[in-house]
Amino acid sequence: MSETRTRRKSRGKRRTPAPQGFSLLLLKNGGLGVCGGMTSILLLLLGGSALCYASPNPHALLLPVALGVLYLSAVITGWLTRQLHGISPILCGLVGGGGLWLLTALLSLFLPKEGEEFSLLSLALRLLILPAACLGAILCEKKSRPRRRRSGRR
Repeated sequence: MSETRTRRKSRGKRRTPAPQGFSLLLLKNGGLGVCGGMTSILLLLLGGSALCYASPNPHALLLPVALGVLYLSAVITGWLTRQLHGISPILCGLVGGGGLWLLTALLSLFLPKEGEEFSLLSLALRLLILPAACLGAILCEKKSRPRRRRSGRR
């Protein structure tokens, strides 16, 4: 007598769904996303500084490269927060971007500046971190693929 084995799909570990809305788990995942965003800032700054020093006039590219690094890291922060939490991309983007904005604001208080005073343009450029993080969280959205139909002939 032979036994027949039924094949079952292995599903791996089942994750408990994240709670809807604002929760402490969202803050934890947002903090992890901000840590990943700060790591990406360091790595992108290395590449940006190499780009600036390779140009004939490094000072001319300083501000565009710095803003590009800041916004790319905000997109990465939103993407990581959404990847970790999994629910509500706008909320994940706002929490991750808000944490990154708060951290950059605190760091700018302690780092020396070249005689720059507070300006509304500086504040507006820093507040663009929030929409960039939301964009990163929305880009993380998984798109469903349409299923292929099997033909009736074999």
